[in-house]
Amino acid sequence: MSARSFSAGLLLALLWPNAPDQAARLQHLTPLTMEPVGSALKLYPDDYGFAPFVRSGGQFVLKTRTQVQVIDATSLRVLHTYPFKARVVCAVGLDGDTVVVLSGCRNSTSRTFRLWRIASTSRRSLPVRGLPPVSWPVSFALGDGTWFVARGNGDVDAIDLRTGNVAFHHRARLLQKAGVPYTNATWLGEHRLGLNGTVVDVRTWKRTTLALGARNLLAAEGKIVGWGTNGITVYDDDLHLYRRIARGLPVDSVGLLDGVIYAQVGLAWDLWNVRTGRHLATVLPDTPYLVRLL
Repeated sequence: MSARSFSAGLLLALLWPNAPDQAARLQHLTPLTMEPVGSALKLYPDDYGFAPFVRSGGQFVLKTRTQVQVIDATSLRVLHTYPFKARVVCAVGLDGDTVVVLSGCRNSTSRTFRLWRIASTSRRSLPVRGLPPVSWPVSFALGDGTWFVARGNGDVDAIDLRTGNVAFHHRARLLQKAGVPYTNATWLGEHRLGLNGTVVDVRTWKRTTLALGARNLLAAEGKIVGWGTNGITVYDDDLHLYRRIARGLPVDSVGLLDGVIYAQVGLAWDLWNVRTGRHLATVLPDTPYLVRLL
């Protein structure tokens, strides 16, 4: 079977500008060649750099200087636009069909936060009770009606999206790493939260370590993919080891589409067949922008 026969969809990528006054672009890339295809949607940063954004299923939510937008990830058409000007936004997301916004991150010592729930015909907010100041490094993930705020040291604050109440979950030593600590939070579905190379069942807070030293996890196409300083590890949906790929390579980012793993190593992308483990290609995207697959 040829490499091209694996690709039926389009990659979705955020193309970062290489100058601070340029807009970022949300655009599809052709699988395997990673060439831009179709029209691009320009995204403009807020006053603090780039706006908070997240992909949730088939939609993409972002905060610009003056509004929150919901974008269809297939057509790149703006579905909804909500004015949202005067508040410093920590994170945005979707709780079902409702846009949610966490605001209050004015600086690293701010202690007053609000949770906003925005729909086409309504908008309401409630105070977030007990959330400590949010300062870098921090990562957000949303699932099971909860907003998880992962601190650099591995602590996780869980904000209830209905009440604004906060539950605290202290770090495990396995999340610690040399240098500046960072914990990537990723929602994996089925009540599971990824924290670097660890999977947490948020109903019991039981932790399962998949890959020590992994920087991040991704759930896609019935697989859980972890990556970091020692290549890529792929697991089935029951968290059993499925395949190891690119051992020894420092992998910065990973995407999975139609059975092909896209692994960023520096500015180049290595493509692997996840089923066979076969290396398909090395691609240097033909764009002046830095590519982040979504």
